[in-house]
Amino acid sequence: MPQADTSIDSIAWLTGSWQGSLGPMTVEETWYPPKHGSMQVMIRLSNPDTLQMLEFIVVREVIDEAGGRSLVLDLRQFSPDMQLVTDQSMTFLHQSDRSIAFTMHGEASVKKLEYALTDANQLQVDVTVATGDVVTALLER
Repeated sequence: MPQADTSIDSIAWLTGSWQGSLGPMTVEETWYPPKHGSMQVMIRLSNPDTLQMLEFIVVREVIDEAGGRSLVLDLRQFSPDMQLVTDQSMTFLHQSDRSIAFTMHGEASVKKLEYALTDANQLQVDVTVATGDVVTALLER
């Protein structure tokens, strides 16, 4: 159940550059600091020889039905030649002091995104895809 008054500043712990492996591919994420009610994220997924995908995310504050602040995650994925592959908005699901999750209702290629700081320099990203399978990436600062 969404928490009232969830601000963008509450996820400032995501700020920074993160890198890790997803099978044979390299995942690079850069989270910009919260500013003006939003955080932007740039993601590059590549294998040793080619770019596989670019992803841009904006997490932004919104006013929920109860009048409190909540967060929305807007996700856009692009092919290497910048063709739009995925365009979806996800709603806030839950949060703790070192984790946050967003979900998508209805049909979508990404059903849930969860970020958890497992220690000061490691970020676990769990992506639930349309089939229900969960793909996990462990990223380091």
